[in-house]
Amino acid sequence: GGTYNFGFQKADNGATKADFFDAKINLSGTEDLGGGLKASFLTDIQVGGRQDITTRQELGTASGQTTSVASQAKAGGVWGRNATISLAGGFGTVTGGRVESTNLMQSAQLAGASLNDGFDKGGLAGAVSNYNTVSYTSPAFNGFTVGVAQLKSLNDKFAPAAGVVNAETTSNVLSASYANGPLVAGFAHKAVDAANTTKGKKNELFATYDLGVAKVGLGYGKNSGAAYVNEKATVIASAVVPMGAFSVGADYAVRAAGGASAAVDGKGYAVAANYMLSKRTKINATVGKLEGTGLVGESQYRVGLFHNF
Repeated sequence: GGTYNFGFQKADNGATKADFFDAKINLSGTEDLGGGLKASFLTDIQVGGRQDITTRQELGTASGQTTSVASQAKAGGVWGRNATISLAGGFGTVTGGRVESTNLMQSAQLAGASLNDGFDKGGLAGAVSNYNTVSYTSPAFNGFTVGVAQLKSLNDKFAPAAGVVNAETTSNVLSASYANGPLVAGFAHKAVDAANTTKGKKNELFATYDLGVAKVGLGYGKNSGAAYVNEKATVIASAVVPMGAFSVGADYAVRAAGGASAAVDGKGYAVAANYMLSKRTKINATVGKLEGTGLVGESQYRVGLFHNF
């Protein structure tokens, strides 16, 4: 499976273009091992078509400065995203692999929005990162599951030559979720150890409720400890209204300025309309804006054709 998307967009830097965006191929498979055991894998491959060698990627350095180099992977039009393998049975599910870690509260975003610069880039709903992971999730009991996981970023001793050079960060995660009828909710507590020197905590939660005529979502995230001194909470509110093949929705996120991440504090919104041409193909139109300390405050929009396969 996967998705291919093409559309017209205006990015937050004022550039306008028609482009192939957010497209990926999902490879997955499951093997029945007998005795109630199953092994499965999932790999996401992002595809960008034929791209020029000047496509850039940012690199971090030990001093905290950033630079950029030509991305050979993106220039080739194909680069890896998530890759995991799992073993599941009556005991639950054990998973290992590499993931792009995002904050749990992003599960509250329901609008089906598509923008060049989303809330993750704005730092409002959690930046995307590259992590190794190992996790355990319990079987569901009356809609409840619990889980434990460890996320570990690669440091400069193990990063590839063209990869991000950064201090190793470890996050130990305890989580719980509930899904039954119209209510879905989740909570995660993350104990973060950055470079074995600075520690912090992240508490993230979300809930969505299907009212029938509309579906609403609420997300909340709060960082604390030495790694996140005086950092304010992020709140996400979202809603989507289905009307047959047509739906409209909105996402909103806000975090007051202050604390260690003041450079990315601010607010953002996205308003989206989707029209389903079939079960697998839709037209999407999204407008939105990010603004705040360190953020470009220009409006952005994207209109595109999405096809899932």
